Amino acid sequence: MMNLTRFSRFGTGQCTKPIFLFSLVALSISLIFTAFLLTGSSTPSLRKFYLIELSYDTDTKTPSPVIGNLTSLISSDHGNKTFSTIRVGYRSLCIDHGGDWECARDAKALNLTAKEVGGDPLQLVAVGDIYRKRISFSAPIWASLIALAVAWIATGVSCMPVIPVHPMFKKVAAGSAVLATVTLLGGMVLQNVTS
Repeated sequence: MMNLTRFSRFGTGQCTKPIFLFSLVALSISLIFTAFLLTGSSTPSLRKFYLIELSYDTDTKTPSPVIGNLTSLISSDHGNKTFSTIRVGYRSLCIDHGGDWECARDAKALNLTAKEVGGDPLQLVAVGDIYRKRISFSAPIWASLIALAVAWIATGVSCMPVIPVHPMFKKVAAGSAVLATVTLLGGMVLQNVTS
């Protein structure tokens, strides 16, 4: 049974401190969006979370005559039957062929789909797969996701008014939140440099 005098002495002020509630909400949002970033382009419903997008642009209003000639050459050779867009995520690739999206972890399955819809004359599926495997680096994002989860748990535990919390939880929450932020920013800078 809970001792009410101990509860009243501890107070409910821990849970109502705005900084803890703001930290918990900010960490929750960061956890969700970091998870979306890592799992983006793995299913058609997550196709909007991607690293890069490569496409066959059939717009002939380009200022460069070289691009216009290349576009007309691809269009005349394949009759506009190529897929229009490929999106590359950390874990998989998605292609758009006529409004239908198909996602796969490797390029082999998407190459079969690309051949069915008219081919891939510029090998954009292969370029996207090379980018995903050799250039994109998701280890800092995974590390920041783990640090965000630790910070979220430590902040949640320190907000509980019923349990007397050791001050170490606040230090762990602050330290892991700072570590997650630095790691996430470092991963973003690394991703920007390699792109």
